[in-house]
Amino acid sequence: MESKVKDRSRICPFPPKSKMGLNWRLRPRTIFMGVSLSLILTTGLLYYLMLPPSPLPIPPPLPTPPEDDPIIEYGFITIDGDTNFSDTALVEGWEGDGSPGNPFIIDRLHIDLGGEFGHCIMISNTRVSFTISNCNLAGANVTHQGFGMGPLLKGAGIHLLNVSNGELINNICNNNTGRGIVLEDSTYNTLANNTCNYNEIGICLDSSDSNTLVNNTCISNEWDGIQLGNYWEGSDHNTLANNTCNNNGCEGIDLAGSNHTTVVHNTCNNNDVGFFIDFSFHNTMANNTCTNNACGIIIYCGNHNTVIGNTCTNMLQSSTGPTGFGGGFGILVMTDFNTVANNTCNNNGGAGICISEPYNTVTNNTCTNNTVGIELGILSDSNTVENNTCTSNVIGIRLKGASYNSVENNTCISNEIGILLDSSLFIRSYWDGTLLGHLVFYWGESNYNTVTNNICNSNEIGICLEGSSYNTVESNTCNDNDIGISLNRKLEVVQRNNSEYWTYSLYNTVANNTCNYNRVGIYLLDPHSNTVVNNTFLGNSEHDLLEDFTPKKFDTEVLQFIGFLGLMGFAGIIMLGAAWRMVMLSRPESKGE
Repeated sequence: MESKVKDRSRICPFPPKSKMGLNWRLRPRTIFMGVSLSLILTTGLLYYLMLPPSPLPIPPPLPTPPEDDPIIEYGFITIDGDTNFSDTALVEGWEGDGSPGNPFIIDRLHIDLGGEFGHCIMISNTRVSFTISNCNLAGANVTHQGFGMGPLLKGAGIHLLNVSNGELINNICNNNTGRGIVLEDSTYNTLANNTCNYNEIGICLDSSDSNTLVNNTCISNEWDGIQLGNYWEGSDHNTLANNTCNNNGCEGIDLAGSNHTTVVHNTCNNNDVGFFIDFSFHNTMANNTCTNNACGIIIYCGNHNTVIGNTCTNMLQSSTGPTGFGGGFGILVMTDFNTVANNTCNNNGGAGICISEPYNTVTNNTCTNNTVGIELGILSDSNTVENNTCTSNVIGIRLKGASYNSVENNTCISNEIGILLDSSLFIRSYWDGTLLGHLVFYWGESNYNTVTNNICNSNEIGICLEGSSYNTVESNTCNDNDIGISLNRKLEVVQRNNSEYWTYSLYNTVANNTCNYNRVGIYLLDPHSNTVVNNTFLGNSEHDLLEDFTPKKFDTEVLQFIGFLGLMGFAGIIMLGAAWRMVMLSRPESKGE
């Protein structure tokens, strides 16, 4: 997919003084707290999310007008204010009186500006009820906001400014230089069954609250299919349901400063990013589908978002895309205090779910055939990962330089490694007053984690600790692996200075685990001050517990329950490089060390 490259200045895609669809005048807004159809729908959808997933009822499209009902060729329409709307409706012979029960009807118009300045339809500063339906609106080019003064604003098929009570139904807004449809400072409007293709952005809401977008199609736009917010002022309390946003250059759906929004049952395929959440809080994304993007769902900045029941498959690891995040992630969370639950993330080139910040909850997800099922990246501390199923990945669950996490009640079957805790070297630069500054190398170790009550069967290694210390590995089931549980060291090579660094797995507790029918039940390499106690072994083909250490200071306590007839079997406890005792092993520091 060819797309236009944008760097991370994409956080605000327009210059600060631009008016390209943005409301640059930061006006105070009054939030109307009255009961409305949109708020009722939003509340109902949130309740619905607590139920098992099922298809959301799709509002039926408006009846197709008869073939002999003519489409009217028309010039651009500009309306400003309630009185002007009533006067224009009278002159044009539009049906309705502008009341909620009898809205003005603008229907079956064909407006093609052919690249001329302006919007096809521009309505501003009105509270009358109206419907724009079955119109074909194209060719809007660049316009000026405010009598030709100030920066240029790209044209739109429909532009609503400070408008409420509008309905935009069954319109085609294609091939405009700016947006297909844009709402600015507008509330309580409904956009349904519109087609907005081949624009810069399909549908855009700037500083617009409590609107409903349902069953719209936004395909092959230069940037986003649907964008909410503009990073200066948000668009809050909106509902997006059953929209299709495919083959767009950047995001399918982009929440850019949008809060308390419900995004449900949308389809975003073949974009750079399916769903992008940035500077957005308290949103719910549920039962959406994203396939064949570079990344499925990204929470870049913003917390207390809920990502639940989504399907994210076939993300392309090789694609970097204009967002610059790399590729291959089904769900990528780059901020804290979010919930990722009940999602299906399969066949992705990178991680099914990747968390790179603390205090997130990852629960009841299914991750199959990814490189990594669930990954907690460097400095992703104090997260909860529980009740997930990770099968047939290279690594089921990986903690990569992440500490103080809880990994509990997960099922990791048929991976190369079921659960991996390892260290990672990462590089950060700082400026010290010189031209180039310095690069600083940091170790990110996976320490002080709790790994309990997981099922890690039929992997190459059930649970593996590499260069990770002070962890608790307890009450797990690791059967039918090559190695049930492995505590290992890790070598990291720094190419910049041709250096090698070792990290060791120290002071871990491995207790009350069941390791049956493996080749090796538990393998300890360099077992410095680890405690291995009350584990159960049965039917391991070579060794129940195998320790291999180099001549370093260590003090390891081993107190095991041997499950095979309660005795030391032929494959009992083997120590490589030292004498062993059945209950307690203790060796002083080697001479010369």
